[in-house]
Amino acid sequence: MASRPYVVCARGAGVMVAMMAAAVGCAAAPAPVLSRPAAGLVVTGHTGGTHYRTRIIGGFWYQTFGTTLLVIDPRSAEVISSLPLAPVGASGPATDMVATGDRLFVLLRATEVIALTTADPAHPRIVDRVGAEELGVEPVSLSLVRDELYVSGAGGVVRWSDRARYLDGMECRTVVECDLGLVACVGRRVYRLLDTAYVGSAGELYAWGDGAGPAAPLVFVRAGPDTTSVGLMTGAIREVSTRLATVTVAGPVRRARIVDGRLWVVSDQRIAAYPISGERLLDPVVYEIAGVRDLAFIDGSTGRAAVAGVFGRAILRFGLDGTVRTESEHREAAGLVRAHCDGRYVVASGPFGSWQYDTTGTGSIRPRMLDGATTGPAVTATEPAAAATLSGSASISADGRSVRLPGGEQYTEPGSPTVTCLTAVEGELWVGHDSGITVLGMDGMVLGRLRLDGPVRFIFPLSGGGAAWVSEGGGFGSARRTLPADE
Repeated sequence: MASRPYVVCARGAGVMVAMMAAAVGCAAAPAPVLSRPAAGLVVTGHTGGTHYRTRIIGGFWYQTFGTTLLVIDPRSAEVISSLPLAPVGASGPATDMVATGDRLFVLLRATEVIALTTADPAHPRIVDRVGAEELGVEPVSLSLVRDELYVSGAGGVVRWSDRARYLDGMECRTVVECDLGLVACVGRRVYRLLDTAYVGSAGELYAWGDGAGPAAPLVFVRAGPDTTSVGLMTGAIREVSTRLATVTVAGPVRRARIVDGRLWVVSDQRIAAYPISGERLLDPVVYEIAGVRDLAFIDGSTGRAAVAGVFGRAILRFGLDGTVRTESEHREAAGLVRAHCDGRYVVASGPFGSWQYDTTGTGSIRPRMLDGATTGPAVTATEPAAAATLSGSASISADGRSVRLPGGEQYTEPGSPTVTCLTAVEGELWVGHDSGITVLGMDGMVLGRLRLDGPVRFIFPLSGGGAAWVSEGGGFGSARRTLPADE
């Protein structure tokens, strides 16, 4: 197919730079087809992504990474096995995971819940998978109460064993058992499952230890505009003490766990461990580690823990004096917010590193320093917000919720995710947003979709067809539109 002219406008730059795709676009990426996750699109390459949930079970480290489940040896940090849970582009990332007996449950965000057997703990095997449509909710959270699994999300709460539904139509988070019965968080409010009664205030609730009974203390998390409150809560869903047992953390809290009598609070910039004395939280030990999403202790007595997040994954030893010793570390491309394509490489960077991705077919990736000592293209800090072909121009709306098409119509992606970039590729519009990529015809017809861990910040046309993308949560990738011969 002949290349067509396109125009890319950087958001906020106020200038449109015309290019010919055949002359300036990135080189073709003839990598083997990885998947065909959606009609009309084929993923031809992918690397990087975010590690979300970490568990240590029976001497094995289970780690979600993108749409993959890793089993890792916590002694050596070597990967024992890797199980793809879904093709790249077919689902949201694996963001939650719980275990009971020889069953492991993994949640693919807003997509499905997968049940695995760990009868062979080094090589888990999928035994069941239930999608959002069958569940009746778009899953975002898994909770275990007395070994019973509850799936929460947009649409309510579902009990896994019999598909019983609660809080129908609400956007729910964690489920716990307390003095009032089973309750779930909805926004900043807590409702009882049995009769939908409002019983208190929390954004997330966690029982103090696995298998705790209804009288066990709870940990609550409640997010505000700029800060998050974390603390101890009674079985009646009341804060133990706003002065002595509640703390305020800057930004969002990614995880809260109680281990060996300390409340561990994971935020974007640090980890804080608060000793618990009776009904009080004492002064914390603070560890300046950014980009963590979860941690699980391999040996709590020595402070040895598996830690994972945007930066990758690592085994760390936490000292009681706030020091951290790194035993092993594996970096991955994630947290990417700036990018550039120079004709062969996509170079992207963020707070946790800079990376160079080869689009010529090898799919190789390597760290790259982007300071004054390194030659190479500059990295742009803006996403393309408008695009044009010979058929007309399109742009992202001011609120980022829709795309204005060449004919003046507005296109809004289902679920109204924020649109982050817009690029013309071979006369079609590739729209990057919080949930992935949607390819549109100039008339607004949907030609294909990729579900990705977003937001997708950049899309670069490839001279051999298709495009490469850079996602803040999901790393690098490339895809092409399917032709009739591909079907």
